[in-house]
Amino acid sequence: MKLPDSVVPLLKQVASKHKLPLELWEAENGHRIMDAFFELAAELERSDLEADRLPKGYLILSLLFCWESACQFEAWNAFAWQRDRLGAILEAFDTVGLQSEAAALKLAHAAWQRNKEDHAGIVEAYCSVQGNLGESERLEYLTDYFCSHAAELFYEP
Repeated sequence: MKLPDSVVPLLKQVASKHKLPLELWEAENGHRIMDAFFELAAELERSDLEADRLPKGYLILSLLFCWESACQFEAWNAFAWQRDRLGAILEAFDTVGLQSEAAALKLAHAAWQRNKEDHAGIVEAYCSVQGNLGESERLEYLTDYFCSHAAELFYEP
């Protein structure tokens, strides 16, 4: 399996900083991998790489980990910062098997659009979906998902 040449410099940068192998997903420590995925997502976001020229995993990882980062720092205001990409983010959650997260975000977004200041109403809408994971469980799930599906997500076909 071959990594895309265009992504290797980003992977080297992230791997070096986190003391992980170039193929981040092959490391032993899940929390270090998670941190590296957050950084890789940000680096992909800042790069001039064309997502449609990369294996699909890089775009999905970038969408989801950038979304999670925005939520950590902006709370529900992440909807404002990510509004142009929200459809792709919801689709990415569906792709990785977190349909309940996508459904919860759709409801929370609708509540946010009705009244951005009604935090209780937004939380109620979000929490109304059964089977939703908490933040730490969701991040662990995402990390595990990308590690266990790396062959199909991060390498050239």
